[in-house]
Amino acid sequence: MRHRALASGIPDMRIGFVLQTYRSLSQVGRLVDTLNKGCPDSLIVITHSGSRDGLAELTRHHRISHILPAVAGRGQFGLIDSYLGALRWLRRQSLSYDWIVLLSGQDYPVRPLAEFSDVLERSPDDGYFYHFDPLGDGGAGSGPIAWSREQCIDRYFFRYACLKDDLSAAQRALLRIPRQALALTRGYRLNTSFGLRVGRRAETPFTSDFRLYGGNYWHTIRRECGEALLDFVDENPNVVDYFRHVVLPDESFIQSVLLNAKRFRISSSDLRYFDFSNSHLGHSKTLGPQDLESVFASKCYFGRKFDAAAHPAILDMLDAKVLGYSH
Repeated sequence: MRHRALASGIPDMRIGFVLQTYRSLSQVGRLVDTLNKGCPDSLIVITHSGSRDGLAELTRHHRISHILPAVAGRGQFGLIDSYLGALRWLRRQSLSYDWIVLLSGQDYPVRPLAEFSDVLERSPDDGYFYHFDPLGDGGAGSGPIAWSREQCIDRYFFRYACLKDDLSAAQRALLRIPRQALALTRGYRLNTSFGLRVGRRAETPFTSDFRLYGGNYWHTIRRECGEALLDFVDENPNVVDYFRHVVLPDESFIQSVLLNAKRFRISSSDLRYFDFSNSHLGHSKTLGPQDLESVFASKCYFGRKFDAAAHPAILDMLDAKVLGYSH
């Protein structure tokens, strides 16, 4: 690992945080404050798909390295595009950092960040995110993100066109019968989980040398992994284009690129706590005060998701654990 030397001669380690946000800017500002206090030398880049006026207000009150506009759209490649934009900005600035931590605006530290930095400083691994082989014998039936083999085929073996970005519950119910009818065919699919999309069976880029992997999008990776990801995108436009037309590319694209590189040691630990029990349309549970005992017992360093509007005291309770005091 490359380190920056301090004046004392003691090696230092720097984290680049990438925050992907779209609402609750007061909570995002609180997250930025806590990251700055816990990791004073960190870099913070925000990609934001919400109000520019609110974002301008945020920059006046918090130390942020850079802010990039982003395109909204759950389950689409735009989320990855905005992340790649943050990585490219870091590359162009030639800034010194060692690790990248990808967070949402509703993530929050749940243990002291000095401990987290020490874990990364001593880590034998190159990345941390839950991952699996969805087409292997074991599949993903028992992991924190569970797909069936049929879900994997439906998502990643068809090329989809988006007809509508969002659907109401009533619209989704009306489309249930045609969706089930097309599921009986080999060549076509109708997906209503993230808007309305029509898919046609496609020739995939997956081979014995480039296998499909799935896993958690929110991750912690070394800078070298981020550089490898950018290089892959530049050198393989056809693969990138393919993933632009699947469902939920954020749960497969980065995972497939880094695991097929075969030179990185990726831990399947997320280092973060989330609860997908009883989830609906892929939304994890909003964690409240009643969940904190389990959150702290997990020994994770970040949790998601938290909502200060729903639980006004929750961030004070977390800061008491992370920073040793509440606001």
